[in-house]
Amino acid sequence: MIWVSDVKFSPPVDVGDRLELEIENVAPNGNGIAKIDDFVIFVPKAKAGSKIKVIIERCARTFAHARRIE
Repeated sequence: MIWVSDVKFSPPVDVGDRLELEIENVAPNGNGIAKIDDFVIFVPKAKAGSKIKVIIERCARTFAHARRIE
């Protein structure tokens, strides 16, 4: 049996990365939700269906927070 803690996981983004994302959905708190290969990126006040440019500000194992730059 393999435990998740035994598997090394590297997020597809790093702090400081600049990306163009499509917002797929909006969370109940108003953050836009984008995904890269099932990795979730939250963007404050982004609307579903919009394409925006962001910079990654915080990154965890399974999700990241970004802010709009344009």
